[in-house]
Amino acid sequence: MRARRGLSLAELLVAMGLAAIVLAIATSLIWQAVRTTARGTVSGELYQSGVTALTWLVEDIQSTGAAGIGVLNSGGPATPTVLSVHPLADVSNQLVRFYDDHIVVYVWDPATGILTRSTWPPGPPTLGVTLEPANPWRPDDTQLLALTANNGTRRQLATQVTAFEFENPAGVDFPNIGQPLKLKLSLSRKAAAGYQPEKFEVERLITLRNGL
Repeated sequence: MRARRGLSLAELLVAMGLAAIVLAIATSLIWQAVRTTARGTVSGELYQSGVTALTWLVEDIQSTGAAGIGVLNSGGPATPTVLSVHPLADVSNQLVRFYDDHIVVYVWDPATGILTRSTWPPGPPTLGVTLEPANPWRPDDTQLLALTANNGTRRQLATQVTAFEFENPAGVDFPNIGQPLKLKLSLSRKAAAGYQPEKFEVERLITLRNGL
């Protein structure tokens, strides 16, 4: 019986080259799968975060009318967007409206990209204002800025928020609030090198309670 011939140097080099190619392809496919998975995870988390924030916002805004809403849009990286909502608590059989004993405050810090929700009172700040059940309260710009203080009720709704602003219908200027009120909310997060950032962007026209 003739002995089996071993691989020649040339054959060995070819085999090693083929193995290296196969390994490189496999590594590339695995890395691509990991990046795709990471991108999908980031996209899902971003969508969930955006929808959660949007749900809270719409529910709160629709709980009152124009007189119970205050808006201060951001004027740049050093100025937050602030939204205040004085919710309607009840309407009597005689159609008398009663407003809640607190307001809801949303604050977006463009420097950090964090959107938060809190309630006031309690303080800080101390504004010298007593909320009246019969009258909705709309803070002025100075009061809205003061309401960005953390009073222990703050809850983080979303991070990496790139836009949070409100727009009135044509012919209506802030601090007045028109119908419908447009909300713009954008979130952006980078998933992996080589990919465009994942984004969640929405514009929503919100109808307020009539005559409030």
